[in-house]
Amino acid sequence: MKKKPDIIVWDENRGWYASKLEYGSNVGAPAIKPNTQEVTLWKQTGINKVNHYFTSQFDELKKKYDQLIEEFKWNEIIYRAKYNFEPVLGKSYFLYLDEDDNPYLSMIGPTEWKRPQHFIGEFVLNSGNRWEKISP
Repeated sequence: MKKKPDIIVWDENRGWYASKLEYGSNVGAPAIKPNTQEVTLWKQTGINKVNHYFTSQFDELKKKYDQLIEEFKWNEIIYRAKYNFEPVLGKSYFLYLDEDDNPYLSMIGPTEWKRPQHFIGEFVLNSGNRWEKISP
């Protein structure tokens, strides 16, 4: 088959059909120029959507990171605290500070003491041996 010049639109079934096109197909046809206002508006809308997506993803990751850091700090405090028993998974334990501000873990709740203790929070040991804070 003989190659046609680029200015000719050729279809095997219809042949040459430049008059059926919605745009000019010859050298003398007006140039096709995008409407720059519409393109700029489309780009700006896309940029705003993408920025919103990345901002929300970043905020979610930051929130999760902050929760992880807080959980790590509590676990570090409890594992360094004084206690004379082996904790049972799923049971509540109570963290206090002694007179020297050293943490200790107890099975006794804050309302069960005869004299007030410096209560920090209630924790539960989960199956991954991580301590979860369940109350302030």
